[in-house]
Amino acid sequence: MATVKRRTEIRKLENEAQKLVTFSKRHQGLCRKAQEYANITSSHVAVLVFSPTGKPFVRGSPSFEAVVESYLNVGRRESDTWEAYVGLQEKAAVAETVEELLAVKMMLEEIREMVLKSVMPGKTRVDVESHVMKSDLLLSEQ
Repeated sequence: MATVKRRTEIRKLENEAQKLVTFSKRHQGLCRKAQEYANITSSHVAVLVFSPTGKPFVRGSPSFEAVVESYLNVGRRESDTWEAYVGLQEKAAVAETVEELLAVKMMLEEIREMVLKSVMPGKTRVDVESHVMKSDLLLSEQ
């Protein structure tokens, strides 16, 4: 005979000892699930939990600091990339030699690589380019 899994009622605990025990068990489960999520989705995950006593617990994949740093730099990277792109457009408009145009093209390709890596971290250039080509095909069919 199969056992029926019962759902635990969620309610606020008043007993301090019980709070600490429950925090310890649930904190470990939360961190384990966050790590599993990061593993199966190849995503970056950060978990910050404060215990009932106020002590912070952090976990992250690849690391908590790396995820937070990445989050804080998203806006700055996008702004820097856009400024570089606009600057290269201006250089291309006033380029007088083929060498200057080729240098601008190389810089644009570097920006493209940087953007693709930030959009699809952990993927190889071939993976990213095939994804972009498939997306372009889908858009052209519509």
